[in-house]
Amino acid sequence: MKLKTISTFMVIALLILATGVVTAAPLGWMDIGPDDSADTTYTLMVGESFTADVFVSDLPEVYTMGFKITFDPAQLALTSAQVYDDPQQGWPFKPTVSTGLGSADLMGGSPLGVAHSGEVKLATLTFECLGQGISLLDLGPTDILGAGFYTGSGVKIDDTIVWQDVEVRQQVVPLPPALLLFGSGLLGLMGIGRKRLSFK
Repeated sequence: MKLKTISTFMVIALLILATGVVTAAPLGWMDIGPDDSADTTYTLMVGESFTADVFVSDLPEVYTMGFKITFDPAQLALTSAQVYDDPQQGWPFKPTVSTGLGSADLMGGSPLGVAHSGEVKLATLTFECLGQGISLLDLGPTDILGAGFYTGSGVKIDDTIVWQDVEVRQQVVPLPPALLLFGSGLLGLMGIGRKRLSFK
């Protein structure tokens, strides 16, 4: 039994090596901030804003794109969303943003005859932090009929893309230590003054 399993794996490995077809699944990810890398967590204060660029890496040749982002509308507000519409490297053909409560669908097409592959920028999103807590920026395929990632032969590849989510942590602005010291000093003075009044 073990020999049969080992030989089966060896045959599969030899076939993969012989064909040279080992490709990574396309990966959808967000870059928040100046580091130009995929982010999985981001922390900010209530009232602050942040901008996220959405990319897909290891993309085969496609002519259209479409994706959905969801988030907690009690904690985050989408203040702007723009499909990357650069005429050569973007999606300038009918760039569309459709927003709802806690979600947005973004889609567009490449110029006639221009296919995108490799690492491709899709869009730029700007959010404002409304409340304290943790909100997940959840990337995934769009559910709008006819939208998505299509190859030149009309094959939809949305199900092959692995989407990486980002956890956004919103914190309350901390009180400065000097304000805490001042407050405790005032309470102490009020206590001493009250004590003096009670002795009279």
